[in-house]
Amino acid sequence: PGFDSVLAMRWAVSIFALSLLLVLCCGEKVRPDELISEIKQVLGRVSVSIGGDKKQEAIELCDETIAQLQRLKAALKAKPKDPVKRVRTQPALTDLVVNITFNSTDCEKKAETGDYIRVHYVGKTLEDDKMFASSFFTGSIPFKFELGTDAALVPGWNQGLIGACVGERRRLLIPAKLGFGEKGFSSRAGEVEPDADLKFDIEVTSISKMRKRKSEL
Repeated sequence: PGFDSVLAMRWAVSIFALSLLLVLCCGEKVRPDELISEIKQVLGRVSVSIGGDKKQEAIELCDETIAQLQRLKAALKAKPKDPVKRVRTQPALTDLVVNITFNSTDCEKKAETGDYIRVHYVGKTLEDDKMFASSFFTGSIPFKFELGTDAALVPGWNQGLIGACVGERRRLLIPAKLGFGEKGFSSRAGEVEPDADLKFDIEVTSISKMRKRKSEL
């Protein structure tokens, strides 16, 4: 007797709204959708117990509260997360480093800008030696691209493979500015964080000249 069910409903709304805020702010692995659904169920049960004008007031307050929480959810979802800055354990590369790890006996043709070349490669992050890409993840099919163009996996290839021969193997240590830069990279083999230096072990399997278009003849 004398129990104000509208006040009880307001109390329930406050508790669940606070729970939603805590979850979203603290990063717990709970879906806001599930919390909003739970709020609807609780408030629905409270509103059913109210009769007459108070019931209508409760329903209106319930709808208003749910709308507010949904707007809150949309706003928080749209807010971009602050990127986690990576702490380097070694100095960043400033220049491209090219090491020839295997010399070819077949060097009739050396790769130059404009050539189509095919390569097998394994790409790793230089700092932690974690693999993020490999031609062996594409059915062991060599990667084909035109040297000196954006078709190269990273810009550092265009400099680091100049003068390479068929069968030659090179290890390229590539600074972030000639790698994936601020964007980073992601594939099924692994990920590269923004501004990460790279290490590529590359074997050239073929070199061919680009065919001229009829308009150029």
